[in-house]
Amino acid sequence: MRSTFLLFAFIFCSVFTLGQEFKNYPFSADTISNRTVVIKDTLGYDSLFQEFYSNGQLFYQMPYHNGLQNGWSEQFHRNGVVSGKGLWVNGKTVDGINIYFWDDGSIQERGYYKNGHPIGKWYSFARDGIPISLRIYNRKGELVRQKSWNWEKKKWEKCGFY
Repeated sequence: MRSTFLLFAFIFCSVFTLGQEFKNYPFSADTISNRTVVIKDTLGYDSLFQEFYSNGQLFYQMPYHNGLQNGWSEQFHRNGVVSGKGLWVNGKTVDGINIYFWDDGSIQERGYYKNGHPIGKWYSFARDGIPISLRIYNRKGELVRQKSWNWEKKKWEKCGFY
């Protein structure tokens, strides 16, 4: 994650300094495999950061305004179905619900963000909508409890070290 951030920061700063457009710049295979990146830029401030799968399908995009993340970030599965969205304003995630999807469009995970951190209950689901797990985060975004659904007993049970 850190190497990906540093690579992104390097590319973004290069674009800002040079005011040029990068097309099909491959990341190293150990950070982002089988994807390429395109940055459409106007002197580093209003940009659209995009990553693509090797088949040309859009993987991820993030708009920037005045050099900060602004707008809807979107991530896609290889088949083009949205896998997740997040709203950013002035470089920060907007508080509220976040939902991630399976490649068939069904909900994979849902939960809330506040001050850039997951908080409260986050539910994970199987493709058929059956609940799988529940993670509970405190106000600081720290995982404090984790549970899994026991279908035989029809209740949530503690799991892991929590």
